[in-house]
Amino acid sequence: MPALAAAAALAVAAAGCGSSSSSSTATSSSSTGAAAASTPAPSDTTSTSSSTAWTPDESALDGTYNGVDKKYMTPPLAEPKIKQGQAFKVGFLQIAGTVPALKAQEDAADAEARALGGSMIHMDAEDNPQKQITQLQDALTQGVNALIVDPLAAQALSAAFKKAQSQGIPIITLLANPDPTTPLTPGVTTNVDAAIDYSAYVTMKQLAATLPKGASFATLGFAAPVASLTYENERVKYWGQQLGLKFVGQVNAADATSQAGATAASQILTKYPDVNAIVTHNDLTAASAVTAARVAHKTDVAIATPNGGEPESVPLIKSGGETVVYRAPWEQEGQQAVRAAYDALTKQNLPLPKLLSLPGTVVTKSNIDSVPFIK
Repeated sequence: MPALAAAAALAVAAAGCGSSSSSSTATSSSSTGAAAASTPAPSDTTSTSSSTAWTPDESALDGTYNGVDKKYMTPPLAEPKIKQGQAFKVGFLQIAGTVPALKAQEDAADAEARALGGSMIHMDAEDNPQKQITQLQDALTQGVNALIVDPLAAQALSAAFKKAQSQGIPIITLLANPDPTTPLTPGVTTNVDAAIDYSAYVTMKQLAATLPKGASFATLGFAAPVASLTYENERVKYWGQQLGLKFVGQVNAADATSQAGATAASQILTKYPDVNAIVTHNDLTAASAVTAARVAHKTDVAIATPNGGEPESVPLIKSGGETVVYRAPWEQEGQQAVRAAYDALTKQNLPLPKLLSLPGTVVTKSNIDSVPFIK
């Protein structure tokens, strides 16, 4: 759930992504902060875990969930054994590094690569699909041993993916299969994704528990046709209705700004004056909806998002402005992507799952102090 700068970037991380920041307008292929050359470990040892990879409490998973994500929510990959003499140079292709959630994901991946004795080349497509295609070619030219890609348009990268696969380079995608029943892009080894259906279920379950039976809700979506957010909205609608709530309609934010989110929320409150709750697509739009509700003197309208984790939600949860936020495991996604790449490269813990669906944690006023949010 997910994160996001420009429109495409905001949506993808989904379920993607978290809230939006201004995206850089630079057009050159960026390889920012490439780490030092990989240093072989002196012997086969267990790696040191990334300190930035916040991991949800697995014991807190909702045992009543029986949706499509359940079979893919397998235990996270364990720490690999560091293989002596193994070069590990990772190309990390980001879609919008200015987005806090995606930056946290990338930082956790970098920390895990270093813990495994490797290095990372960082490339930011800045929401430009053509730029990402060029960056993928550049990464191959720079001699990476593994690729981690958050694709803006996965099919557009398929030729380069196949080329990398033919060279023995494992490719791990991030957030590329919001619907886990869809096939991986050809050439991809494993996809690490948010458990979007699960996030929708637990968010709506918690919301339903706070509202009167048969209460109504609307969704605040995103105008761009982004697969992860479209899927997220579909599952929110489905689970809300399954849990006894009444869906009244959806209004989309025109772009990734807070103003667009506030405008969409105001339209919901005008179009559906008796609505009991608004479910938004990320932290930024949740905060915008809180503001719109206050302006309209409708502070009794519950605000929730199944795609959160960024800092603006924290004070709003504490004050009661937001009712439910699903804290997505952005950092763990980065960590697990690196572990999958290293396992594939060193032939450990095989066969790797085709899909790693990582659940997060439902956050309310009662547990906000015990769940760390992205800084």
